[in-house]
Amino acid sequence: MSNNLNNNLLPVGKVLHRHGLKGLLKIIAYSFSEKTFIHTQTIFIRSLSGEIKEYQITSVRPYKKKFFLELEGVNSGNEADCLKGSEILIKKEDLYHNHKKDEFFWFELQGIKVYLESGEYLGVICQIIATGSNDVYVVKKDNKEFLIPAIHDVVKDINLKKGIMLINPIEGLLDLNAV
Repeated sequence: MSNNLNNNLLPVGKVLHRHGLKGLLKIIAYSFSEKTFIHTQTIFIRSLSGEIKEYQITSVRPYKKKFFLELEGVNSGNEADCLKGSEILIKKEDLYHNHKKDEFFWFELQGIKVYLESGEYLGVICQIIATGSNDVYVVKKDNKEFLIPAIHDVVKDINLKKGIMLINPIEGLLDLNAV
């Protein structure tokens, strides 16, 4: 696979295991939405060995907090078993962009600078953790690490063009989170 295409792919989910005998895959979508898969017909699977292969989506449907994904060319349990643990990728331009003003893709937020509303530099988002209710931004500066909840009471503004996020931490948040 060309390096240019590889740089244009974004992880959107993971294959958990097969479901049944006919190649159906049970997956987790990082966005917890089937919209990611409905608005694209093509996905890429990065196997555990690192090989990337293109697949056409036949169907996707929600199941509890996961999804069932059917791919063209994956027609048996054995073929599905080979994909267990693989990462699901899509092209950046295939992302579903009809999201709200205050919704962002993780790849857009990683690496942006975080400032307090007072102007003090806090650090850079180096990781995002999905929790049940809201995401948590891991912000690092030097040897300090802060866990910032992605909630409106704390995150006041995100400017992707400038690459900055402004926060107003609730009392004690930065003291508690300094690792």
